Amino acid sequence: MAKTFELTISRTGIPCLWEGGGGWSNTGESVIIAGPDASPAKPIYVRKSGSLACSNHALIPVGVGSIVIEAHHHRRDFSISVWQIKQINGKTAKAEMIGEYSLGEWVFSAEPRPEVVDHLIPAVDAAWEKATCYHCREPHYVA
Repeated sequence: MAKTFELTISRTGIPCLWEGGGGWSNTGESVIIAGPDASPAKPIYVRKSGSLACSNHALIPVGVGSIVIEAHHHRRDFSISVWQIKQINGKTAKAEMIGEYSLGEWVFSAEPRPEVVDHLIPAVDAAWEKATCYHCREPHYVA
């Protein structure tokens, strides 16, 4: 499965995505950006003012291989998608799904289970925490 992400281009021309999201009373969502090795990425900008609750929090540079994790929940019934960027064209990034969590179980796009999945655990945990962080106002997975 493939997906296209709209990029934010920094003033110096660096392609970026926003880490953002947060939780409300019974629902929540988050977007976490990680490096190709699933390590926390270094943001080029962290928002400190304005309307921060459940919004964009950290602008993070991305490249081919970067990991994007999207999490959504309703009453803690989670669906999580893990994407890896395969191509960047101007203001868009094309990504392929690595794995998906839904209905209480993980499904991976490659069998046997890719080794990289074990490295994703801290980033997936951060997505889970951010999606349940009530009125989240700060980044959860940055260097």
